[in-house]
Amino acid sequence: MSSRVAALFSVLICAQLWAQSSPPSPIPADMFALAAASGGMEAQSSQQQVLRLAGSASNAEKDLSQATAELEKMRVFHLAKIGSQPATAKFALLFDNSSTPDRVQLQDGDASLREVGEKLQTLQSPVRFPE
Repeated sequence: MSSRVAALFSVLICAQLWAQSSPPSPIPADMFALAAASGGMEAQSSQQQVLRLAGSASNAEKDLSQATAELEKMRVFHLAKIGSQPATAKFALLFDNSSTPDRVQLQDGDASLREVGEKLQTLQSPVRFPE
């Protein structure tokens, strides 16, 4: 599961739980903004909800921009210098109700960074998933 799908899934679960709360309370615009920024099949619907809840196009654009930045923070981990040569790689991290990844897979990039995957499995993620 890609980080984008995991983030969207997490946002949608939060929105569903919020909607099922008793008594039902309105879903905040930032939840819809995160869902819209994640992309996917419901992105356009979520953008319309953001626009409706924000009250103006400029407020909606601000909410969507903030959500995009927040998702980017969730997707990118900056690590200390590992080797002597510059290198980049893209890893897929699978989380299962934990703040540390259960599985890490090198998807693209410099093969010399493969051992970084083991280090990523011990890294505490700033992303928190709903229970």
